[in-house]
Amino acid sequence: MLGRLTILIGRVFCRLGFHNFKVIDSTLSFGSARGISTFQCQRCGLVYRRPI
Repeated sequence: MLGRLTILIGRVFCRLGFHNFKVIDSTLSFGSARGISTFQCQRCGLVYRRPI
């Protein structure tokens, strides 16, 4: 019962925009090129990329 409740609360947080991100990949570039980091939410699986 408690496990299901924590999963449900975690999904509600994801719907509200509070994700539990972990870094999957990070690419560094030299010069004027910018690197990219890739994050994934551990609860809902959302993949997010942003420049470093």
